[in-house]
Parts: sequence; structure tokens; C-alpha cells
Amino acid sequence: HILAINVGMASINVTDVNLFILNDGKYNTKAIAMVTLNDCLKLTGIKFCIDEKGKCFLRYPINTGNKHAISYFYPLNRSMSDEILEAIKERYFEILDDENDNNN
Repeated sequence: HILAINVGMASINVTDVNLFILNDGKYNTKAIAMVTLNDCLKLTGIKFCIDEKGKCFLRYPINTGNKHAISYFYPLNRSMSDEILEAIKERYFEILDDENDNNN
């Protein structure tokens, strides 16, 4: 399943999502994601989180080595942010469903 979003005249596609599922992640973190865009750019270290109310959200990696926590990368618009979140969320629940099927 490939998700696409148009940004200006270019099209950016989420072409792959890999997850490392956490059984006891801190701060509602359920998985660490690697997202590939257009089969040519990989974004790593994205934290997939689900809060107590069931809301899914992402935390992008930040540089905490100085006084200012600066993000290494992040979406510049809401539509790209939503596309990345949906791709990660879809893959996360696919993995959980597969694990449940294998345990039954």
C-alpha cells in the first residue's frame, strides 16, 4: 500500500514502513519507526505513541545535546504529517493483528 501526497509540484510517497515494536516503551511509545519516502530517503527514529485516550501521534527525533532541543527533521505541513502517521499506524496494527493470529 503506497500513500501519496502532493507538495507543490512534487509528489512525496511513503513507500515503506518498518517498525520495532516496544513492549514497555516510555511516555506511551509503542514503536520506533523507519519510514522511506519515494524509495530514496529514509527517516529513522520516529516514535509512534498512543496516549491513554487512544489517540495516536508521532515524536520526531531531536538533538538534545545543547540548550535548544532542535528536531533533526519533521513534516512542514499537516497533510504530510497525517500521511506519515497513517502509514505508521496502519503498519503497527497490521503487525499486532499478525501476532494475534499467530498466537491463536
